[in-house]
Amino acid sequence: MQRRSVVLLLTLISVPAWDAEPRVVSESSNGATVKLVSGSTLAIELPAQPGTGYTWQSDPSPLLSVEKKPTQSSDSLAGGWETQRFEVTAREVGSTDLTLRYRQPWTAQSSSEKTFHIRVEVSDSKVH
Repeated sequence: MQRRSVVLLLTLISVPAWDAEPRVVSESSNGATVKLVSGSTLAIELPAQPGTGYTWQSDPSPLLSVEKKPTQSSDSLAGGWETQRFEVTAREVGSTDLTLRYRQPWTAQSSSEKTFHIRVEVSDSKVH
């Protein structure tokens, strides 16, 4: 019985960190600074009504890879609220701003549109 426990423990320890679920932030993190290790991923989940034409869109970032994931619906009604998820992977060491804009893609950018903004600081290891 002890041998099985040791094997299981060694298996859990050897799982690479990038296989773990990413840390998730939401609207309450707007304006925050987030620290990531190069190669790690952060998930951002924001409410949206894509049936109205509005969707979250990310501005490009040289240090980060931003991937929009499939929408998760919490409402079965057409035009209802859904959760849009972005997975942000730190590619290079440094600091950058990440802005997501809630807008209709066919309209011009405006200063009155809703935004989600975080400062991302990427290090090369967990020890500073």
